[in-house]
Amino acid sequence: MGATVPMLVDIRMLRWLENITILSQVYGTSALSPSWAVMIALINGYRISEGKSTLGFLKRLLRRSARSALNDITTGHNHARGTYGYPAVTGWDPTTGLGFLNFAKLRKALG
Repeated sequence: MGATVPMLVDIRMLRWLENITILSQVYGTSALSPSWAVMIALINGYRISEGKSTLGFLKRLLRRSARSALNDITTGHNHARGTYGYPAVTGWDPTTGLGFLNFAKLRKALG
């Protein structure tokens, strides 16, 4: 799994950014990353309050322990700007990564 493709997606993710004079939409990993940072910070806070250590690196945890918190996306593609992209398939794929997060399940799996 390279760094040029997503590990996770959020199909609800659309951010409106205001840049002084223009309002623009942002999709994708750059929009998802801040939300994920908040969710992981919340889970780490819960863990610390229970006397546990913080999560550390997430890649292995997401692939093993937290699979139940991810909903696999198996249809669609990322054919962006008319170029060839990748199809969504069962399991990890370069279009949707490991899938779509359910925060309550993630907290339970990693908490």
